[in-house]
Amino acid sequence: MKRKQLIQTAKDLFFRYGIKRVTVEEICKEAKVSKMTFYKHFKNKNELVKTWITELTDEAMEKYRKLMDSDLPFKEKVRETINMKLEGSDGMSKEFFSDYIPHAEPELHDFIHQRMHETMGLIINDYAEAQKRGDIRQDMKIEFMLWYLNKMFELIKGRLTSCQSEAITLRYVTNHTIEEVAEKMGVKRTSASRYICTGLRKMRQSLK
Repeated sequence: MKRKQLIQTAKDLFFRYGIKRVTVEEICKEAKVSKMTFYKHFKNKNELVKTWITELTDEAMEKYRKLMDSDLPFKEKVRETINMKLEGSDGMSKEFFSDYIPHAEPELHDFIHQRMHETMGLIINDYAEAQKRGDIRQDMKIEFMLWYLNKMFELIKGRLTSCQSEAITLRYVTNHTIEEVAEKMGVKRTSASRYICTGLRKMRQSLK
């Protein structure tokens, strides 16, 4: 019970202030437990962070696996993947994103990258299989597509509207025509084109 309480409290504080700024003392104070109790469960803050990241990624990958094993069309799986990532990032502050990887301590930096490498390998395999089935254009590089989806996520969180992101995903990820995009979204062709053009312009601006 105390262990879960410490992890949940740490997560809330990390999301608000970033990992580096939060101390063991602050975690204990917020969780209303003693430092002695903390050190019964974790050797130090880094061990708590690793435990939390492991639980976080394992839970996310379990949801992802259920989604990819479902009978939904692949284009719906892509859309749901983005939605899942957005839901998972609720409450994360700019402070958290700024030091989660770029300014993490070497020990945590290596651990985070290892976890990312493991999960990315599984995702690449899924998308490669989808490409073999014809769900993804044969000339599309899987690594680029995943980079694009990640950039899409960042832009959705920041600048892209839901309509712009949906239109771009339908057009360039799941290879729908403009007419099909408009039909899927229930809008006119001109509106679908405007969503795509405006969204792409924002993406280009973000890359400058």
